[in-house]
Amino acid sequence: MHKTGAMLKNMLIVVCLFGTGSISAQYPTVDLGMIENGAGQLEIRMRMDGDFDELISGLTFTLRWPASAGIAVDTAVRCYPYQDVMPVNATPVVTNGEYMYRTFNGFSSTLLQWMDLAMYADQEYTICTADLLVPGTAVELVDDEYTDSHNCSYFCSINGMERTGEYFMSPMPMMNIHSQNGGTGSLDIYLSPQGDDFFGWVSQLDFTLRWPSADAIDLGAVVQDPEVAEYLPVNKVGGQISANGYTYQRISGSGLKSIANSQDGWDANSDILLASVPFTGSSEQLFIVNDDWTAVNSGTYRILLNGTLRTGTIEDVSTGISTAPALANRFAIRSSNETIAVDLTLVGGPAPLSLMILNALGQPVWNYQKERASGQLVIQTATGSLPSGQYFVNVRHGDRVMTDRFVR
Repeated sequence: MHKTGAMLKNMLIVVCLFGTGSISAQYPTVDLGMIENGAGQLEIRMRMDGDFDELISGLTFTLRWPASAGIAVDTAVRCYPYQDVMPVNATPVVTNGEYMYRTFNGFSSTLLQWMDLAMYADQEYTICTADLLVPGTAVELVDDEYTDSHNCSYFCSINGMERTGEYFMSPMPMMNIHSQNGGTGSLDIYLSPQGDDFFGWVSQLDFTLRWPSADAIDLGAVVQDPEVAEYLPVNKVGGQISANGYTYQRISGSGLKSIANSQDGWDANSDILLASVPFTGSSEQLFIVNDDWTAVNSGTYRILLNGTLRTGTIEDVSTGISTAPALANRFAIRSSNETIAVDLTLVGGPAPLSLMILNALGQPVWNYQKERASGQLVIQTATGSLPSGQYFVNVRHGDRVMTDRFVR
């Protein structure tokens, strides 16, 4: 049979199945999420509660933001590889009261399996992006009185049947890092999301390897699995530098796209092999470290997810080279429904201090700056006007960064 004829026949079979209504329970529901990926884009993602490789037949959703920002959200950019199986288009912006709205629609007659694609349960898949034209604008994925009355609230059908789920918030877990020397002349570097899966954009990653100079280690070029290098390539920064009896090698990377858009995901509390670094020589003290040298040479472990600092801990067992409490900054959060107080202990001498509160999308909602700060401080602000939800406190004192979360 001619290919087009075969496709039409398959479509006819699918449509006939729709008419029975007897198999709808077999189809997963489809949840929808939006995240600002830290690269000036809003990503719209689908997440199903079961595996699916057939037809995403219809999709409608609407974004809302304060009208005072102007036209803050651009039109849809279709994402590979879903540009054919779910082509999404944006309607013109509409102003209604204090908000602006932009509705997005998608209609398809192409089955996922025809393109060798599938969506698997509990995975996130980026189906389109929209550029954020006014950075810092609070954009929401909403159903409200306006969307209900204009037939543009969230709706999704698969195989012609409504399977509209819920809105979801894509998590941004704290990210630990560690290395493993398997005795094969290569040091493996692993990242580990703490508590939640991660499907987003790794905006920036920095860390440093250290070993005793007397061990005469020489590192080769960083090696990565092509699937990981596609969205997060990492490389050595400069050459090996010796100081204080140790040799250091900085390594850094910037994400090229979200993990979800690469049809991948990082499982919670699992090791993700980021890269391997071949080396010659032998050392029992080749580790990832934070110490005095990394603090003043931009080599301290740091990772930003969707533009938000989510640095966890280094799980390597390493020896420090300094007995000074240079990295002993500490802070604690005391929050209520109306206020938040941040108790700081800052060591290492006066340095610039910045404190920022970010919402769950990574958008700053409050900030504080002090040109020179040290010792013990308490910084307090009102939070009664903030919506209920999860927030993050990011503290930077000189080159040192601390992050924690609270729920209002």
